[in-house]
Amino acid sequence: LGAMGAAIAWQASLRGLSSTSTLVLLNGRRMTPAAYADPNNGNSTLYDLNAIPLAALERVEILKDGASAVYGSDAIGGVINFITKTNYQGGEIGARASANDDGKFARKGANFFFGKGDIDEDGYNVFITGDISERDRVLRADVTDIEFETAKILANRYVTPYGISTVSAYPAFLRESAPGSKNFAVTRANMADRFVLRTNCDPSRQLTGSAALGIAATSVFFGRTFCNYDTNAALEGISDGRDGSVMTRGVLKLGQKTRAFAEAAYARTERQYTATPITIGSGVVNNFTSGGVGNPFQAILEVGHPDNPFPNARSSVQYRFENAPSGTEVTNENTRLLAGLQGSAYNWEWETAVLYNQADKVDSYRGRLYLPTLRKLNTGTSLAALSTDPTLFRSTLSDDMASILQLDVKANTTMGKLPGGAVGVAVGAEVRREKIKMNPDAELAAGNIYGLANTVIDGERDVKSAFVEVRTPFLKNFEMDFAGRVDKYPGIKSNFVPKVGAKWTVTDSLAVRGTYAKGFRAPALSQVTPGGAQFFLS
Repeated sequence: LGAMGAAIAWQASLRGLSSTSTLVLLNGRRMTPAAYADPNNGNSTLYDLNAIPLAALERVEILKDGASAVYGSDAIGGVINFITKTNYQGGEIGARASANDDGKFARKGANFFFGKGDIDEDGYNVFITGDISERDRVLRADVTDIEFETAKILANRYVTPYGISTVSAYPAFLRESAPGSKNFAVTRANMADRFVLRTNCDPSRQLTGSAALGIAATSVFFGRTFCNYDTNAALEGISDGRDGSVMTRGVLKLGQKTRAFAEAAYARTERQYTATPITIGSGVVNNFTSGGVGNPFQAILEVGHPDNPFPNARSSVQYRFENAPSGTEVTNENTRLLAGLQGSAYNWEWETAVLYNQADKVDSYRGRLYLPTLRKLNTGTSLAALSTDPTLFRSTLSDDMASILQLDVKANTTMGKLPGGAVGVAVGAEVRREKIKMNPDAELAAGNIYGLANTVIDGERDVKSAFVEVRTPFLKNFEMDFAGRVDKYPGIKSNFVPKVGAKWTVTDSLAVRGTYAKGFRAPALSQVTPGGAQFFLS
């Protein structure tokens, strides 16, 4: 299991093949991929486990073999099927609370489950379940377990220690290397006349750069007094969060051999993340529009600028807007509706259903820099005036959605006789419409937000597929399985995926298995529709 960065889509992965190749089912049917588009680390398709109501589960089935021949391209690594309780009568209610021995990492929650009716005796069964939970924010500085102390020791070998930052509201100025140059790099060899550092902060914030503080001997801050910004004030060990879900499922007996079933579910996950206020540096920063790269920004103070300490040369600046709001908020919502029929006729067990599943994501960034205002720095506005300009700081809001609408039918039977038993046959077909739409904030799409990337996607496709599976028990202790699936994706010719498996039961405690299978990995919808996802790589 794993979470997607600062986002809150928890996904599963089997056989080390990433979440993209692990299919997640709820009661044997697909879930919509979450409303994310992340091509990094094989995360182009994410099934958010937060959408599954844990209180409703009876069991979890895991198929570790590649299962593309039955379930499709997402099942190359395997299948995880979450199955809810069936024919449950009665009620349950529970509450929970926990924290560590320091009173941190506090969590609390409550859940209920209520079921009524016996399908055979009453002709129906229905259940409803709900769960709510909340967790407290914990600062990284308050994470004092031994693992954290070890992490700090390791971190100190590569970066400055936790809580130490040389960039603050007391700026550092760097002179241009040559007239008109965009190179403002400063070294210890030339810093005497090219580096000016303001240190008029409260003495409690003043530090002197040293190896003990993680400042390298080659740094221009080594041996210099600087105004520290304590990043521990914003760094988190765990974020503030709230989760809630509700689900109901009902089965109605229509006759001796036919049943109707339906389910509805809703889940909501919220996270609030803190962050240090935004900074600007001396380098060139690319900015992005919805269609590509916008005008870059570099902080350049012309000769005569009120903050420029060099009377005959331009300078750049390293500065933190300490008064800026900061942090992000992410909300995921998942709605699932299902209705179907199942029954038997002519020695066939059959089932069909219509499924609609939609995932919504809203995320926001606070305290981003509005480029039309930030660029005033380069035309003579002072840092003091800029930082108090009410138009400088902007919050962005992106509203994203993904969904599937699916109709499926499947049936199974037994026929004929082999020495090991009857031959089992299963067939099925489905057609589904997949959609994804990701809308960035209007100012972000226009390229007016400093150093923040866009994700703009709007697409849909229809996928058609059919499968067949045959189980042949040739002997009491030897059986084989044969399966095949045809998938038709737009723009891709029909693809056939076969699978052949065998099992030889040598003794009651020893069995030998073997499988030959092919897999077909269809591109995620986010990878083949108009738009794209932009990312910074470090």
